[in-house]
Amino acid sequence: MDLLIDTQSFIWFTEDDTKMSAKIKDIMNCESNVLLLSIVSLWEMTIKTSIGKLKMQRSIDDVIKNISEEGFKILPIKSISDS
Repeated sequence: MDLLIDTQSFIWFTEDDTKMSAKIKDIMNCESNVLLLSIVSLWEMTIKTSIGKLKMQRSIDDVIKNISEEGFKILPIKSISDS
């Protein structure tokens, strides 16, 4: 199943935050699911870390570099004419 992960869930998942329920972690860890993350989430995280509104255990650069190893695919922005 394709799952579009929102920014906060992505942060909780990648930082192994206890705010994320075990059930959701299990769903996200299931290898038959495709985890999709919008490029907009990465923009949001980059902006918020740069202005000090978001603190993360790892740098945003490290998070971005390891997205595919963590099982996520980036969902790009497409215009209607790209469809």
